[in-house]
Amino acid sequence: MTKKIFPILFMMAILFTSTVALDLIPNADAAKSQGKYVQGRQSPNSYGSANNNIVCGDRLCSEVKSTTDVSSEKHDDKMNAMMDKMMEKESMMMDKEKSMMMDKMMEKESMMMDKEKSMMMDKMMEIHSTVNGDLTAPADDAPFGGDVVGDFSVIVTKNGALSITATIVHDSSKTVLEGWLVDIDSDYKLSLGKADQKGQLMFEQTFVNPWIYDVLVITEEPVGDHDPSPNKPVGASLLSEPFGL
Repeated sequence: MTKKIFPILFMMAILFTSTVALDLIPNADAAKSQGKYVQGRQSPNSYGSANNNIVCGDRLCSEVKSTTDVSSEKHDDKMNAMMDKMMEKESMMMDKEKSMMMDKMMEKESMMMDKEKSMMMDKMMEIHSTVNGDLTAPADDAPFGGDVVGDFSVIVTKNGALSITATIVHDSSKTVLEGWLVDIDSDYKLSLGKADQKGQLMFEQTFVNPWIYDVLVITEEPVGDHDPSPNKPVGASLLSEPFGL
């Protein structure tokens, strides 16, 4: 009986030992995975700060930093290229605006000059004829030909407007000066009115044909004279062509 009991106890002891061992293996693996101290093994944390920032994931931290630096440099280069392109475009736009402004200013100035030239040409075209000359004292039987006693200007526009200005020396207070246009062929004399006290005569009138007159004459008339005919000539000028035609 005793011989049978010992083998049974031995078998029971083996089964118990196996069961305990199986229960301890999972606990040891769990401890290792958590980095906890396990007999015969040291945790990575036990080496101190020397291991910090050496391994980052599946590669060395230095490799990760190098990749990050390269990526940052590429980004900076891209941004710089974009800024250069924007500045170049802005510069081109400014140059284009300046060029357009200069062209517009030059065009406007050219138009103004053309307008001024056109107005000047129109004004010149309006003046059909201009005659300037000296008034001379009577000589022999003519009312002119002597010494110079004054000057005159005659302007005729293309629409027949006649403008006459004349200045002559006059010292007498007892007489007045009067201007005349004389047609020698018909002996017709057109009064231009009186000169002022300084001897200045101004006359303007529109004619159908102002060219029939030959001579500009200044006469000396008594104050209050009612005679429509010219009195004593004191200065005159024979008008040049196209007058007298």
